[in-house]
Amino acid sequence: MLQKLIMGGAALAVAAAALLLVSIPGATFDGGTAEATVRGLSASATTINRSGTSVLTIDSDTGTNVQVLSTVGTVTITTCNGLVFPAGICVAANVIGETTANMTVCGTALGGVCVGVADAGTDTLTVTYTAPATGPATATLTVIQGTSAKSLNIKIRGAASTVELSVLRAASTSTSTCVGSTSNVIRSSTATGGNTTGFLCAIVKDSTGNRTPTAAVIYSTTAGTLTASSDVTGAAGQRANAVTIAAGSTGTSGKTATISISSSGKTSTASIKFGGNASTCTIAADPATVTVGGASAITISVLDSASGPVPDAVVVTVIQINAGGGANAAILNATPTTNNGTATTSLIAALPGAIAIGATLGTKTCTGTVTAAAAAAATPATPAAGTPAVSGFAPGAGASGLTVFSDLTSTADAWGLVCGSNDSGSSISMTNASGNTYALVNGAPSFANNGFNTNITLSGTQAAFVSCA
Repeated sequence: MLQKLIMGGAALAVAAAALLLVSIPGATFDGGTAEATVRGLSASATTINRSGTSVLTIDSDTGTNVQVLSTVGTVTITTCNGLVFPAGICVAANVIGETTANMTVCGTALGGVCVGVADAGTDTLTVTYTAPATGPATATLTVIQGTSAKSLNIKIRGAASTVELSVLRAASTSTSTCVGSTSNVIRSSTATGGNTTGFLCAIVKDSTGNRTPTAAVIYSTTAGTLTASSDVTGAAGQRANAVTIAAGSTGTSGKTATISISSSGKTSTASIKFGGNASTCTIAADPATVTVGGASAITISVLDSASGPVPDAVVVTVIQINAGGGANAAILNATPTTNNGTATTSLIAALPGAIAIGATLGTKTCTGTVTAAAAAAATPATPAAGTPAVSGFAPGAGASGLTVFSDLTSTADAWGLVCGSNDSGSSISMTNASGNTYALVNGAPSFANNGFNTNITLSGTQAAFVSCA
C-alpha cells in the first residue's frame, strides 16, 4: 500500500511521481485489481423538507473517479469513511451544469491529483445532499463511476400549507394515509358500553399538495382528554394512532368535543361526541310493508339520557318476537352495532301477516312491526313462437289427459315435455279434436299418423287427448 504524501521537498516530488504511476485504470494495489463499479447507493431519507438534508452512502470500488450529480440542490462530500484512492482517482460531488472546478473533492489536491492511500478493495463514501429552498419537488441523484451508474429520487417537501385531521374508530393500519371508519361517538365518563377511544390521524401537506414529513403538530380539545398535546409527522407526512382521545372527567354525556390541530400556523378541526347509556330506543322499517320473500331495512335509533347518541360499537340484539306464530321472517344480522346512535339490519318475510321485531341493548328494549303481504300469483309466460310448450296436462310416465301443445316438432320435445321421461320403453299417443291419432313409439324417429306409415310434424298449436305409456 502506498503511503500518504508528506508535503515537503524531494520526497513530495518522488511520492507524487509514484502516485501518478498507479493512476492507470486496472492497476493493482495490495494484491487486488481496482474496478470501476458503483455497487450500492442508499439515502438516510428519501423524503425531506425544503433546505433539509439526506445522507447518501455509496458502496464503490476505487478504480476510477466517483462523481455524484444532482438535478437540483447541492451535494457535498461529508467523509470518505476510510475510502482510499490511488493517484489520479478522485471522488467529487457537484450539481449538474457546474464546472469541474466547482466540484467538492474528497482528498487533498496536489497538482490536479487526488492524494490518498491506494486500496483495491471495496469502500464506502458518504456525501450529503441539501435540498433547495425553492424549486422542483423531486431531486434525482446519480452516482457515476467509470461506465457504471446508480440513481435514486428524493422527494422535497415545503412548509405546511394545509393540515387534515380525522378521528378513527380503530387504529389506522396504514402509515401513509388515514385508513378506517370515522369515530362519531365514544363512551362518556359515566357510560359502560361501546368504544372508549378515538384515534387521531393527521396529514400535513405543502402548497403543491405533497405530504410534509417531520412536521411538528400541536393538538388541543375542548372536552375529553388527549394522550399527548404534540407530535411529529412521519416520513410519509402522516401520523396516526400516536395521539388518542378519551372522555376523562370532562367528556360527559351529550357533550361534543372540538379537537384542533395546527402545524406551521395552519389549522384544522374534527369533532367527536360523548355518549351515555341507552335511555330511549325506536325501530323504523323501510319499507314497512313487503310481499312474502321481500326485504325490509331495519334501523334502530338509540339515545342516551341527554338525547344524544349512544357510543359507537354498542351491540344491539334483534329478534322476531312472534316467531313460531303468525308471520315468520329471517333476520339477516341479529347483532348489529351502533354507529352515531343507530344500528341497521334487514329481514326477509317468509309468511304473510304482521312481523313483530324487538331490539335490546343493555336493559333497554324497543319494538317495531313489518307487515308481509302474500305474493301475487305468477302469470304463466306465453312461449315465444317456435318454443315447444305443453299446458293443461301434468307430464309423467303413465299419465293421460287433455292437453294443448305448440310447436312440438321433435322426439325430444315429446318425451320431455309431454310424458316427462326419456324415450326408453315408452310410447305416446295423441288423438286430436278431429279424431286423428298420432303416435310416437319407442325408438321411432318422429311422429306417425294413425296408419303408422307416414311421418308427420306437429307444428303450430293443437289440442289432443294424450296417453303416455
